[in-house]
Amino acid sequence: MKTIITLFFVVSLSIFTITPLFNKGFFEFHDNTQVVRVYEMGKMLMEKVFPVRWVPDLGYGYGYPIFNFYGPLPYYVGGGFSSIGFDALASTKLMFGVGILLSAITMFFFARKFFGETGALLSSVIYAYFPYHAVNIYVRGAVGEFFAYAFLPLLFLGLYQLLDVKKLNGYLLQPVLLIVFSFFLIATSHNLSIFMVLVLLLPLLLTGIIFAKSRKIFVYVSGISLLCGFLLSSFYIIPAFLEMGYTNVSSQVGGGADFRDHFVCLGQFWDGMWGYGGSIAGCDDGLSFKLGKLNVLLLILSLIFLGFSFYRKKLKTPEKMVIVSFVLLIVCFLLTLSVSELIWVNIPYMDYIQYPWRFINFIALFMSFLSGFCIYFIKERVGTKVAYIALMVIAFFILIGNQKLFLPQSFNSNSVSFYTEREYVSFTVSKISDEYMPRGFGIPQNYSEVPSDIAEFENEKGNISIEINKPYYLKINYEISADGFLHINRAFFPSWRAYINGIEAPIYPVKNGMNVSITRGVGLLELKFKNTPVQTIGNTLTIIAFLALFAVIIIVSRAKKRK
Repeated sequence: MKTIITLFFVVSLSIFTITPLFNKGFFEFHDNTQVVRVYEMGKMLMEKVFPVRWVPDLGYGYGYPIFNFYGPLPYYVGGGFSSIGFDALASTKLMFGVGILLSAITMFFFARKFFGETGALLSSVIYAYFPYHAVNIYVRGAVGEFFAYAFLPLLFLGLYQLLDVKKLNGYLLQPVLLIVFSFFLIATSHNLSIFMVLVLLLPLLLTGIIFAKSRKIFVYVSGISLLCGFLLSSFYIIPAFLEMGYTNVSSQVGGGADFRDHFVCLGQFWDGMWGYGGSIAGCDDGLSFKLGKLNVLLLILSLIFLGFSFYRKKLKTPEKMVIVSFVLLIVCFLLTLSVSELIWVNIPYMDYIQYPWRFINFIALFMSFLSGFCIYFIKERVGTKVAYIALMVIAFFILIGNQKLFLPQSFNSNSVSFYTEREYVSFTVSKISDEYMPRGFGIPQNYSEVPSDIAEFENEKGNISIEINKPYYLKINYEISADGFLHINRAFFPSWRAYINGIEAPIYPVKNGMNVSITRGVGLLELKFKNTPVQTIGNTLTIIAFLALFAVIIIVSRAKKRK
């Protein structure tokens, strides 16, 4: 009951982070595609498609496999609301609200394990109101990143708990499940965030080995748990990695998104004008990377308190976790600065991260966690009353100072019909994010070039009758007087399979869709979106991992009951 009351306070204190969602209409940010993506996901879920990989209306009306590559989990949340009756705009707002508030809740559980409820409350407030959190939400509209931000505390809670394990027993199940499922949640929210987690694994393992009560258990169990998390996420991770060559996603690497142009200048961490622009080379970025002056002061204070603990030679579990967090914080801090360029150049695929300042997500995680140590130290060394007073004063100034950052640049009064209108979906929004179109695809230059028909004859004349037109299945009756090609206005992807009168036929990708060779006379063409071998392998590994985890939970639970 006490925890429920405390969680009520956590959510209540975080409410100012979501107040813009209560406004009529919506607001503008960099990735202004979110309502449409939720709309498309909801449409696919109502078609009983799972997992969703393809959407039919984006990609200039040709469709494209966005959720094969772009973290789908937030959109399953938004699409889930849409499929039970909420409109696309309301569903998007609910999706935002869930992701934003979750960060405060998960940080509370992370910090509570080591610093108690008073320390955890401060960590929770700071994490919820961290300036970069506002950047992700109301400046960038980076839904995948702020969902991953919400699940990071659970992953590190599981990893930190393993440091305190002495022997193999049933109590290992909790940290293992935390690692496995939080890995899954982060990976399916934002694959770059899980890649950044893997970058931090080496310093985590090296530091963790020093403080682990059982080095073997920490190394082996954390490794196996992370592997299980990968297997559980395989339905998404494996196709996203192995099939991106079919798309134009590599065009997003380099150029204006070259990591060398987006390191943070040291002064930007301390201060900087709040803006709604973009990231550019140099120190005059249009968006802020500040960490918050009070947050920095609390970090310094936690370091002083840690030094006092060293002096008194009283390093308990909380102090050890603080040391691990300091090491990881320094690593993340360095990775945002140009001094780390050699690391960025030599670690494979680091250039896909694009922006070194993405590591501020992790800086926020560890700074918020370390702030909770300040309250814990005060409570242990001075007293509970002083700790409560310090908590209330600091939380008050955090709310007063940072809640004003959680506002968009501008609001609009658009209704849901604006976001679901065909031209807006198939052209306006499609222009914002078209990197998942096939390589060499002929991009329409204006709305008049967006196809209105799903199929047409290439050069010949004849009759076409669309019997079924669904996102994953197309059934066409045709009659043609000579051999030729039936052109399908769908973007090519290897999942598509064509069948003429029940017999599989080859598909010929062209710059504006796909062609299927047909012979003269009357015939039936079926176009089906089916799993590729890579997707089948990914799906199978996910199912196996889920069943294995379910079996382990049952076995361990029964063993505990017998004891």
